[in-house]
Amino acid sequence: MFLWASQVLDMVDEENSLEGIQMALGSLPQGLDDVYLRIVTKMSNMSLSQIHLARNIIYWTVSVQKPLTVLELAGALESQFGSIADFGLTIKHLCGGLIVVGEQGQIRFLHMTVREFFCNGRYTTEIGGFCIALPDAHLQLTRRSLECLSPIRGLQVQYESNKVEVFMRHPLSAYAASY
Repeated sequence: MFLWASQVLDMVDEENSLEGIQMALGSLPQGLDDVYLRIVTKMSNMSLSQIHLARNIIYWTVSVQKPLTVLELAGALESQFGSIADFGLTIKHLCGGLIVVGEQGQIRFLHMTVREFFCNGRYTTEIGGFCIALPDAHLQLTRRSLECLSPIRGLQVQYESNKVEVFMRHPLSAYAASY
């Protein structure tokens, strides 16, 4: 209930006019799924490159075994999207607040119901490209993890300084090797 109220207040806060506020209050969402549908509808109006990046952020957030850090996810997506200056801020802007960055830099869903919303298949028509099929998401994660480990396969990482260097060059490597 509090999450719904918070999201509705955010919607009202986005309005710039009294008329806009009245329209927002006149069409309150019925539940969290309706709130999420409205957010994803707004996300669908972004540029194609932004939609593609947002979808990948959601894919990774859905499929990981433990939350990734901003650095790890940025490293995972760098081969597709290049270097992104402030990835934490990019997540906030592209994902409509449904995915958040915690104090320790860990990326997670705003609430467990967000993950269910993207994965349950009930809104395939409404959310289109944002609907996540878990087997596909896990396959994408596995492929990228293997790609990440490939260049370091032959490196000697017996010394601690070498491990730090490998992690700095391949931020996802520790996650990929562990999970």
